[in-house]
Amino acid sequence: MFRGGIVIALIAFAFQMFSLSVVDSHLKESEGAILYNMPASILKIGSLEFSSLYSDIMFLNLRAFVGKSLEGESRTIELSDSEWAWFSDRVFIISDLDDQFYDNYYFGSTILSIKPSFVDRNLLLLQKATSSLPDEWYFPFLEGWLYYFQKSDNLNAAKSLQESYRRDTRNTLLASFASRLLYQGNRTENAIVFLKSLISENKNSALNKSYEMRLELLQKLYYIEQLRDRFYQQNGYYPMTLDLLVKKGYLSHLPVDPFGGDFYIDDSHQIKTTSDLGAAKIKK
Repeated sequence: MFRGGIVIALIAFAFQMFSLSVVDSHLKESEGAILYNMPASILKIGSLEFSSLYSDIMFLNLRAFVGKSLEGESRTIELSDSEWAWFSDRVFIISDLDDQFYDNYYFGSTILSIKPSFVDRNLLLLQKATSSLPDEWYFPFLEGWLYYFQKSDNLNAAKSLQESYRRDTRNTLLASFASRLLYQGNRTENAIVFLKSLISENKNSALNKSYEMRLELLQKLYYIEQLRDRFYQQNGYYPMTLDLLVKKGYLSHLPVDPFGGDFYIDDSHQIKTTSDLGAAKIKK
């Protein structure tokens, strides 16, 4: 029974090896050609102890596949939905064969980033890369980029950028942007905790001065947010302006923004400032 299973696995492995050798030419020469990916569980058995080597072969084939699509006049990656699905599945299979394969994660996630409809699939790949390669900062960074630009999810973007910064503390812009996104995701208190940790860990006095200014501003925003919520609990509606908080005795005076801005309440009852938390903006 065991030998029979090995034979079947070897036959499957040989079939997949053959498919690797013909997929590039067959795909472009035959419209509607069927692309197939052998399950990683079978490939692991068929490749015996050489799964890492086989993942290298599959990766080279994958790059050739993408390169083939760039041969047209447009010089852009033009794939059908089924081809995108095949590409995505192939990247995951390679990662199952070798979960430490940096180039596969890098190439696969970068290519998938140009296909917004595959963003959820790409995020799964990046989460796997982040977990498998705990010292690499790029994958949580790209994950944060996708959450911000393609999902408009500030909170998860902030979490990913925080993780990227923890892995490479030289990327100070990521830390500043992460604190901004936490605030924009209604997690001002989390942004305060994060900045406090940055200040305690950082030895650059000039950089800490910038962090301390932002921390001061976030603490003032958080204080006003609490007063806004108390006003709502006691009156049943949100204040339309901060002057109303002063008039009703919740605030003795309007706080001073260390970046020179003016505090205000927007149409969604968020406490904002015209300084927009100082620098470190990334435009969409």
